[in-house]
Amino acid sequence: MIHRLHHGVLYLEVPGDIVSTGVRELSDQLGAVRALAEVKGAAWHTMELDLTHARMIDSMGLNFVVQMLKWVKEREAKTRILIRDNNLDRLLRFTRLNEHAEIIQA
Repeated sequence: MIHRLHHGVLYLEVPGDIVSTGVRELSDQLGAVRALAEVKGAAWHTMELDLTHARMIDSMGLNFVVQMLKWVKEREAKTRILIRDNNLDRLLRFTRLNEHAEIIQA
């Protein structure tokens, strides 16, 4: 997972699909990012989750995204999710995650 913090935006890029076989690794990577002093102590106001390389999210992947949204909400920040795939757009809207994050077609 690529990350950077710039002008109050925490940018996280997921390199591919978010499915059960890779969720544990993504969770570990997210934990490492969350533990960074620059992320813990920074006053970032938006997390931008780049899913433009993803074409599929399964149930465990959805749980991973929900956990990320909860973490961001606890920080009183906003979430933007960047996607390219129309199926992901439908999935995020069907599961009503668009009510908790701004979905942007990139």
